[in-house]
Amino acid sequence: MTKLEIHLSDDERQELTRIVSSGNHSARRIRRAQILLRSSDGWTDEAIGAALGVSRQTVYTVRKQALGDGVAASLNRKAGRKAGQVAKVLDGVGEAHLVALTCSEPPAGHERWTLRLLAERMVQLEYVPAVSHETVRQALKKTN
Repeated sequence: MTKLEIHLSDDERQELTRIVSSGNHSARRIRRAQILLRSSDGWTDEAIGAALGVSRQTVYTVRKQALGDGVAASLNRKAGRKAGQVAKVLDGVGEAHLVALTCSEPPAGHERWTLRLLAERMVQLEYVPAVSHETVRQALKKTN
């Protein structure tokens, strides 16, 4: 991994110091502020990781986000996928079709609907291009 240089303005440094010293923020935000402060002081990824108990990859990721999106955006970033990054397979209409299909009669030769049968039928009826049985399970669990 290449070293990413972080240069903080005086205002950014004061804000990060306030976040770290106040204790009124989430642990994730405080940890990210500590990473950015140490990065701007010239610490290496390994040294920051050892001092803060995080992996070198975490340090690299925080630095990269600060350079790309700005310091404030890297502090406020939530874990997981970004909103709008990957569309959900089952939107509200797809879930409505799934629930209606679940309430209908199961196919011939089957006593009840299985998750895999529901997923296959959703694709056959062209409600969705592809869907896994796990997605079907999560959607049905949510509606209960």
